[in-house]
Amino acid sequence: IDALNLIVDNMSPAHVERYGLDEDQLARFVTDFYAYSINPDGSPASPLGSHVNAHTGGGSMEGGYLGFAELQYVHAPLPGEQLVAFLSDGAFEEQRGSDWAPRWWRAADSGLVAPIMVLNGRRIEQRSQIEQQGGQDWLDQHLRNNGFEPIRLDGRDPASIAWGIHT
Repeated sequence: IDALNLIVDNMSPAHVERYGLDEDQLARFVTDFYAYSINPDGSPASPLGSHVNAHTGGGSMEGGYLGFAELQYVHAPLPGEQLVAFLSDGAFEEQRGSDWAPRWWRAADSGLVAPIMVLNGRRIEQRSQIEQQGGQDWLDQHLRNNGFEPIRLDGRDPASIAWGIHT
């Protein structure tokens, strides 16, 4: 999330002070990503972390209960707002009450949501359920059965992801 925020200039004030697109600021961004240094007062030395935190512009949830994240993002944007939610295939397996989201999402009181599922076939140290069921072809059919129209993107190409968000 923070890398995308850096590219599209959607950063919190704490990030604006430290990061940018020149060589030195990008180097600092990369160095800070997994930094665990602590200031004398006990606060993190870097506003950037490997997980969503209070300084992450647009980040609201991350953790082991990602099924709840799926459920939450459906109603996160208000009418007229837009949200892009990045989820992993491991997230697909947790708290599956979110399977019902397409049945109760209402355009009247929610904005537009574009969920992007990152498929790597893994969940912690095991194969994901999506991978075991048939991979991306299986997921596409599952989504169609639930009223969605999936778009496949090349996750190795940032331009492909940007195109998918704007489509």
